[in-house]
Amino acid sequence: MWLLNQNTKIELGIINSTWTLRSGLLLIPLIILLFFSQGSYAQNTPFPPPNQLQVFDMQALNFGSFSTGTGGGTVIISPQGFRSSTGSVILMGGFSNQAIFEIKLIPGRLVQIMLGPPATLFRIGGGGTMTMTLDATDRGSSFVTDGGHPFFNPVQVGGTLNVGPTAANPPGEYEGQFSITFIQE
Repeated sequence: MWLLNQNTKIELGIINSTWTLRSGLLLIPLIILLFFSQGSYAQNTPFPPPNQLQVFDMQALNFGSFSTGTGGGTVIISPQGFRSSTGSVILMGGFSNQAIFEIKLIPGRLVQIMLGPPATLFRIGGGGTMTMTLDATDRGSSFVTDGGHPFFNPVQVGGTLNVGPTAANPPGEYEGQFSITFIQE
């Protein structure tokens, strides 16, 4: 069983690695010798599939930019990434998308998906909160793993953000975490 917490806001950046060589260090080259005998051929055999569930967080849930309007409403992201709104919420430009997880597991295994409780998003800098619920996945509440090498099974998750009027939800960036549980049967 995997329990994941995911931030609904992720800032992408470049991680720079700096390698320093100090005097006195010797770099020893790695020499790989391949021996081929007559009649034998090298085979490219993929690693065996994992027997234990592995989950990778590939994309964060992002509701994009919007205006609360006079009375608020909701912003909805479908598991396929389509965005819509209700009430007086006006969708604006900006990047929005569904959450995507990749499940790596041997083919033919049943995986249960349990969506976590509603999450609270907090305004960065203070002064407002919104509630978000996970609605559905593109795989329903369970699925059977499929596919060959590399044994990845994507799961897309959508959600609904409850937005209040401007007085309750002043403009700004809001962030928080939600949980989702994947259970290998």
